[in-house]
Amino acid sequence: MDEARSSDIFLQITRADEETIARIVTRLEFRDTDPDFSRWRDRYLGSLDLGAVDSVLEVGAGTGVVARAVARRVSTSTRVIAEDPSAPLLVAGRDRAREAGLDDRIEFVEGDVHALDHPDRSFDVVIAHTVFSHIADPGQALREMARVTRPGGRVVVFDGDIASWTFTHPDTGLNASVHEALLGTVAANPHVMRDLPALADSSDLRIAGFDAHALAEAGSGSYWLSTADTYVPLAARTGRIHADDADRWLEWQHRASDSGTFFAVGNYYTYILTPG
Repeated sequence: MDEARSSDIFLQITRADEETIARIVTRLEFRDTDPDFSRWRDRYLGSLDLGAVDSVLEVGAGTGVVARAVARRVSTSTRVIAEDPSAPLLVAGRDRAREAGLDDRIEFVEGDVHALDHPDRSFDVVIAHTVFSHIADPGQALREMARVTRPGGRVVVFDGDIASWTFTHPDTGLNASVHEALLGTVAANPHVMRDLPALADSSDLRIAGFDAHALAEAGSGSYWLSTADTYVPLAARTGRIHADDADRWLEWQHRASDSGTFFAVGNYYTYILTPG
């Protein structure tokens, strides 16, 4: 395993400390209310005819943001499972489902997308939302997702093209160092969404739908400033960048946002795949 893979905090989620888990929970829930993320999620969910399905599985579900959105769209008889390898994230997910009045609609279970503990052809829809950048073997994960999807069902993979993430900073050397540390902390597979067509083909899946999105902020920062505030300190904690450099870079980003000179951008893609 290379250094970037070994440092991805999501790949190490089952061994994460309380502070890291708290940061991740906050980050996952922030994206639930972000207007771009919400719109992109609702766009692909709206294309799936969820009112007619019997079962939905979300892998790498984290706190169950997508599972909650699914539960609001399906009939009360539809089985919705939110599966994640992290017990603390599942606890947080159950709490938030309870707060939303959806705790009786979602099953939160511990599991690994590389070896799903479900029979073949057991789900109408299987969703991986911001998962593939962070797992050890995306090809194996996609094969497992395909295995448990019924004929005529849908496999959905939504994630960032993490390698495209870009922030500006006047010190280009510092900016390059922070960018490298950020990607190494956030993504085991920063280019994986560019590889999805080939991975799908090798998993006997065909592309039925594709969407591309750019999340760009100019002037002031919200989503990207939150991204920086969440992950750059974690990069410093893991030793990928010196804490003073991380602080100096973050302070400049906040000043830029306050003064209307901030800029950051990254691409996100949705693949809707069908078996056979």
